[in-house]
Amino acid sequence: MTAIVTGMSAAQMARDRVAQSIDVIRSCLLILIGLALPALMPAAYAETPDQTEAAETVPLDSAISREAWKERIRQARQRAERARRDAAARPRETDLPAPSPDDLATERILRDETLQVGDVIVTNKGAFVLRGREAAGQLILEALPSPR
Repeated sequence: MTAIVTGMSAAQMARDRVAQSIDVIRSCLLILIGLALPALMPAAYAETPDQTEAAETVPLDSAISREAWKERIRQARQRAERARRDAAARPRETDLPAPSPDDLATERILRDETLQVGDVIVTNKGAFVLRGREAAGQLILEALPSPR
């Protein structure tokens, strides 16, 4: 790249090269600091007692005997079987279809407290006459014959 092609003076090109060099040096220093920091401050990066105990209780697979390895596999299978049984015992949540607007309107009208004996209720299942209410609050409906 020359000064004639880019329209930059030699001094500007030199400043750009120096700036690029400084950026590279900064990046290298950050990497070195990141690598050296744990060695410079061992207390800050030391394992906690919980981590040390966990590392001691779970030995490396290559350091345990065949019998101990088989025991760990057997325990893992038991945990998996227990989780499978627990999941099978729980009721599954099924995705029920959303009620239609007609069904919602029917439910709303049947819950209406202002209904009186003799009122005619028309739903998507037909026309009904209210004959009364049971003690539990359920409506006593009588179906009207459909016109033919």
